[in-house]
Amino acid sequence: MDHAARPAFREVASELRQQGAPAEVLEGIVEENGLPHVGLRVPVGEGDVFVYEVWPVERPTPAFALRSVEERDTYVRFEVRLAEGNQDYDVMGYSKEQLIADALDQYERYLEFLRVPHDASTRSNLPDPRPDALDAHLPEE
Repeated sequence: MDHAARPAFREVASELRQQGAPAEVLEGIVEENGLPHVGLRVPVGEGDVFVYEVWPVERPTPAFALRSVEERDTYVRFEVRLAEGNQDYDVMGYSKEQLIADALDQYERYLEFLRVPHDASTRSNLPDPRPDALDAHLPEE
């Protein structure tokens, strides 16, 4: 956390603030395991908030682990969590630059998601996947 994640998020937050975004670094301790988490929070527009956190998650040690398991049969992964939930990938071992790139990639995806209209009345060009849609396979005229 101290060598990569915290400095990465401080750098990204600083740059975003220089560009006018009210970015802040989030830090805390996870109650379940007592380990630190760190992240980035950026309010976007009215009511939308981008959150990217590196969160320590304990997982069972795989049975094929080569080292012997003594007192605890778990290990810690540092997984990415967005406002939408856990992304289920581990960033343990990422460099500061890799974390910056990943956070910015997720931020850009979030901004693109907000940009694209998600109106339910917008008709998709994709066929309706429901089997009860009789004309699902027919092209529109």
